[in-house]
Amino acid sequence: MKGRRVITPDGNGEVLETTGDNIEVKLDSGEVKTFASDDVTDDSSAG
Repeated sequence: MKGRRVITPDGNGEVLETTGDNIEVKLDSGEVKTFASDDVTDDSSAG
């Protein structure tokens, strides 16, 4: 899942790391946040 584009409650981003049920995402804004896996969806339309 690392490097995959995802949609989070705070916007779109790229997965940096997954730890258990937590996913660390670098948002397009440059911010890095950790989300529960249930809060992150795959961005299938990302190029």
